[in-house]
Amino acid sequence: MSITNIDFITSGYRVLTIIDEEGIPTAAQATVGLTVLNEFMASYQKNGYYFGWYPQTLLPAIAPLQDDDIRNAKLMFIGELARHYGIDLKKEREDLMGDIDDAYQEQAKRSVKTFDSDLTGLPFAQGGLFGPGRV
Repeated sequence: MSITNIDFITSGYRVLTIIDEEGIPTAAQATVGLTVLNEFMASYQKNGYYFGWYPQTLLPAIAPLQDDDIRNAKLMFIGELARHYGIDLKKEREDLMGDIDDAYQEQAKRSVKTFDSDLTGLPFAQGGLFGPGRV
């Protein structure tokens, strides 16, 4: 169920009704969409939302996403694309905003790989602070 970059971008424009359901983005819209997509993916990966994305330059290329992440990535991209075009989703598409928030939360759960811990809650080794061998 892989998806090309242009199909990914086209779906974002369609959901936001910038183009109709049968239309395709203009060359300028496709370029803007690819730029927004690359920037948003780089930013979110830096902040811990891991997609396995690397910068894309070709619109017909297959997007470097796992099948399980396509839905969330699309929704998150729609939020970024709306911001780029000055569309206030909270006012105009509140239902869509809820789906986008859910996508962020789901992707955050999938992306947790490591976390910082100070290890103070772990038990001491034998002979530690109060263990055998202490006088």
